Amino acid sequence: HPLRIFFSLENGLPNCLLNRYHPMIQPKYEALMYFDDDGPFFSEAAMSTVGFELWRRNSDVQVGCFPRNIRFNSKRMLEAEKEMTLRSIQQAVGSQGIGAEMQEEVGGKVGDGQKQPEFIPTCRTTEGEKLTNNYNTFPHFAAHFILPSGSFLHRNYLCFIFHPALEELRRYVLDHPTKPDDITMSSLVSQLSGKAPRVFPRRINEQKQEAESNTAPMLETPAEEQNRRRLLWTDNMDIWAEIREEAINSVNGYFGSVNPGSVGWCAGTEYHKEKKKFSKVEKHHQCEPYFPTLNLVPWINEGMLGYNQCGL
Repeated sequence: HPLRIFFSLENGLPNCLLNRYHPMIQPKYEALMYFDDDGPFFSEAAMSTVGFELWRRNSDVQVGCFPRNIRFNSKRMLEAEKEMTLRSIQQAVGSQGIGAEMQEEVGGKVGDGQKQPEFIPTCRTTEGEKLTNNYNTFPHFAAHFILPSGSFLHRNYLCFIFHPALEELRRYVLDHPTKPDDITMSSLVSQLSGKAPRVFPRRINEQKQEAESNTAPMLETPAEEQNRRRLLWTDNMDIWAEIREEAINSVNGYFGSVNPGSVGWCAGTEYHKEKKKFSKVEKHHQCEPYFPTLNLVPWINEGMLGYNQCGL
């Protein structure tokens, strides 16, 4: 049968979510596309036409459409996040000669080897530096880890999580009540690549729907036939949020830093907006529309930003 199914137990592996990253799978192709067995699942346009093409141009990082943001609470980390977001945008668009205002704001140009996006140090024993899990939105900008469903990863990363040096980290995932393989693997890939994940929209609108969905939605209610079973979800959402938050602090504390955060699909285009949100002072980067049509996604349209970017 052309579909090769890898059975973990038959290959001497324990029942563990980390098995999807095990080198024993020996994938034939470089690109690995992930979906949780409880979903959600996304369209061919989102995954193949848009997502895979972004991964081809950024195969050294994790690429996904279900991004999560870590909220910082200390003034130091908030200021660092703001600067690193600008640097990340600058890096994404600077090579194309776009975004001069942003380059001037952070100082210098990406091409001169300065002002690269840096990881943000974290120390939860310092008062006010506990990380908070933002599980209410799926932001295109400043996302720090990717949920597995609808994500791409290079097969070369499979050799790392099962290295003996990371046995302590694997044991933590196995013993933790939420089995945080997603947080762990996403953070590990960022640390290995020295970069934040890349994000693409999980829904592509039809051309006639371009004017719709102009704001970033909160949690969606998927179609009934795709409704998630949430296999590890507890009945008490507050308890679940607390233990997931503990995992975020533990994993990022293990590495000692958080990646600089993602840039949205719209970076460097007219659809990249800065808007005041939750505060009359602070501005937040977002894409409008949140769910674009294919003709708006830059890296799949000739002549637009990222189309001629070489893969890594």
